[in-house]
Amino acid sequence: MSRTLLGVNVIAAPVFDYRKQIIATVALVGSIQHLTSPPAPRHVEAICALSARVSAVAGYEG
Repeated sequence: MSRTLLGVNVIAAPVFDYRKQIIATVALVGSIQHLTSPPAPRHVEAICALSARVSAVAGYEG
């Protein structure tokens, strides 16, 4: 199901486990004033780095 909330942007990345299955998602949610579209590279890098760290804790080796 897709929803739209005016004035809010989201960047999200999957979290994988040792079976290479998606088990969760990490997301950065913010107002359009602070989380622009397209997103700032630092925001994309931060959410991807967090996803990688959480995935590693869950046993993902990818």
